[in-house]
Amino acid sequence: MAYRLLGNAHEDVLTAFEATLKVAYLYALRQRPEVKAKPVKNEFQNVDFGRDRFSAFDFDPYDCLSADELAVLRLNIQKRHIIGHNLGVVDAKFAEQAADAKIGETVHLIAQDIIQFASIGQKAIDRLDEWICGTTSQTLLNPPAPVPDGPAADKKDHQQMTDTEIDIDVSSMAKKIGTWIATTSEFGLPDPIGGDDIEQAFAGEDARLVEEALAELEAEGLLTSTALMNAKFPRVRPTLDLFAVFDPVVAGYTPFIDAGELIDLILEGKMESVPLSDLHEKTSWDIRRFNPAVSYVIGLIDDGRVSGETGSHPYPVRYFSVAAADRVEMRAFLKRTRGS
Repeated sequence: MAYRLLGNAHEDVLTAFEATLKVAYLYALRQRPEVKAKPVKNEFQNVDFGRDRFSAFDFDPYDCLSADELAVLRLNIQKRHIIGHNLGVVDAKFAEQAADAKIGETVHLIAQDIIQFASIGQKAIDRLDEWICGTTSQTLLNPPAPVPDGPAADKKDHQQMTDTEIDIDVSSMAKKIGTWIATTSEFGLPDPIGGDDIEQAFAGEDARLVEEALAELEAEGLLTSTALMNAKFPRVRPTLDLFAVFDPVVAGYTPFIDAGELIDLILEGKMESVPLSDLHEKTSWDIRRFNPAVSYVIGLIDDGRVSGETGSHPYPVRYFSVAAADRVEMRAFLKRTRGS
């Protein structure tokens, strides 16, 4: 449901952007009756076609955008077509534009993508306002989100996070700790975090606030804790839900959406015995991204068909087997998360 709502919001951005460009273009035509033009269709859903339309007035609404911003705008326009017309499944054309996209995967979409799309679109609209009226409209959006610069840009510095980016009703300190756990986790597994590590990481913070924040996260089911003798803070273990809440912000991917892509691989490959190492090889993900996603999948499998814990890294279990009942559960999971 969340993914569908995000998709609708993303579509609204493109619809508003396209409509504004179209109205501005038609207004310009009325002011310049000597310019002859064909009826407008959906040209403003395409940067190049829209730019060609405005060239009749020696004007380019995109000349205010950097090369990186223009690339993000193009990508998001294409992303909208994938979500709206291809059930969110990446096709060959989109895979060529997005370096991290693979044909057949579900296209990734988080709130930050929509904010960035809208902010860049706002810059082009402001350029239109300046062209038509000599001034820009009041900007209601936040300043444009930074455009990614290279592969490392997918990772975020947890110290730069804002409370509004983490959609959970806990204190700022709890969000700070949760972000730190997700950012520093090497394998995306419920590995223990010592009280001394917490004390060192938050040495400058009020100890009572840190204790209360840990209790908040535990009350929300995002971690478990064990009190230790003569220790300021307990030993904690993150749960899968912690990664589900914080990974979309700190890493740019969503474990339950990734889980759907793993399920696609299992169902389409008619896999009955699934060694996690083999499943991992079928993706292009690092271990930190793979483990939370596959943990969702493991949760759908009957316990009797899941091997014991590995006892060591890198995976939560060695393998699992898939029976008819498990495939039913997997398809139900896809229906819940994708709405189709």
